[in-house]
Amino acid sequence: MKKKQIENVAFSKKYEPYSIIEKTKNADYSDIVRWLKILLPVVAALLCGLLIIMPKLKDETAKFSLSIATPKFGNAEKLRMLNPNFVGNDSKNNVFNVRALEAIEIKAGSNIMELIEPKSNIPMDEKNWYSVDAKKGFFDQNNNIVDLINEVTIFSNEGTSLETESAKFDFAKEYAKGDNKVHVQGDFGVIDSNRFEFFMDKNIFIFRDKARMIIFEEGLNKDK
Repeated sequence: MKKKQIENVAFSKKYEPYSIIEKTKNADYSDIVRWLKILLPVVAALLCGLLIIMPKLKDETAKFSLSIATPKFGNAEKLRMLNPNFVGNDSKNNVFNVRALEAIEIKAGSNIMELIEPKSNIPMDEKNWYSVDAKKGFFDQNNNIVDLINEVTIFSNEGTSLETESAKFDFAKEYAKGDNKVHVQGDFGVIDSNRFEFFMDKNIFIFRDKARMIIFEEGLNKDK
């Protein structure tokens, strides 16, 4: 009987560590399974969300695609300005300015600007002035010359307007001229001609080549 008890005890001591290791492994495995049960649905939900979002991201990317244009040779050196305001002086030191929606140098380093919708203010004296505008023009900064084309209008502070298709202003010489048909209208009446000259230093316009004038009766009686 004694011998059997000793064997039983020895048998028990031999296999007890094995049973503890198995229990530990089983416990770890149960923990992994439990975490997988939690994580797998979360991962599945994320994947479903990506499947829904990705096509939308693709569409948005298509909407905001950019195309990069390579500049032509020489364009990179040209000066280009938005809403420029050029300021200069005539021989009497009167300040004039030339503005535009956009100015583009026609050739790098030329200082000749192509003007989009140019406008200019030309002072005569403390009381009198002219405003000028056109659809397009060119400004030679070195020589203070402004060439205007397409729907040129010269408007005086007295309300007289001159309309033509081209006009060239030489501020250094205080002289301007136009070689296209001219139409002038004011309180005095109407003038039509094929060309004009403007002597800015004397504030005198001369209309040439088949000039015709109609005087309003109101204009004759205005100063009486």
